[in-house]
Amino acid sequence: MRRNMFFHGEDWRVPRQMHPPAPKTTPFAVFHWLTVPDVISWTIDSGILIAERPYLTLDHGNAFAHEVAPLAETLLANLLPVPGTDTRDWSAESASAALDNQAACTRYQHPPRGRRPELVNMHEAVDAHPDLVRPAWAQRTERELDAVADYLNRFGLRHNPRIAEALGFDPQTPRASLVGTRAWLYENCRNDLTRTAPQAP
Repeated sequence: MRRNMFFHGEDWRVPRQMHPPAPKTTPFAVFHWLTVPDVISWTIDSGILIAERPYLTLDHGNAFAHEVAPLAETLLANLLPVPGTDTRDWSAESASAALDNQAACTRYQHPPRGRRPELVNMHEAVDAHPDLVRPAWAQRTERELDAVADYLNRFGLRHNPRIAEALGFDPQTPRASLVGTRAWLYENCRNDLTRTAPQAP
């Protein structure tokens, strides 16, 4: 998988219709951590009337690129492969880096916070609460696995407060979520198939 970071800039002094088309991207949004788009974008919150962050000059833009490059590297390096597919899933580390990048792009330029304790990797949740796992998950179709992953991502912590208690935070913490659920479920299903496959004589 290619992993690149790039900046798209436009000269605000030039009419928009005279700019070349911007690349197609999926704007980053914190809804739930399930799908990783092929190209994610963040908009830098700047403008003529924004005292905290006027439009960036070329030098300012280059400096900002160097500032957030480590966040992009952390995000990309910690995405999880989903076995049997060409897609990726979020991890708590990559999701936290995405949030830090979003904060850096605001006019207030908040410093990075690092790993969010309220974002829990699925394997961490299973270690903390093994009864979370259902044997039937290993026999599901991909479509069914995706539905289970979505449920766990949205409601896994709320419906299983023992996970958060074991990890030392309130399960009602805003934006608390299980992350990497789809990658874990696909890996679990693949491991079960390996265990149950007939052995050669």
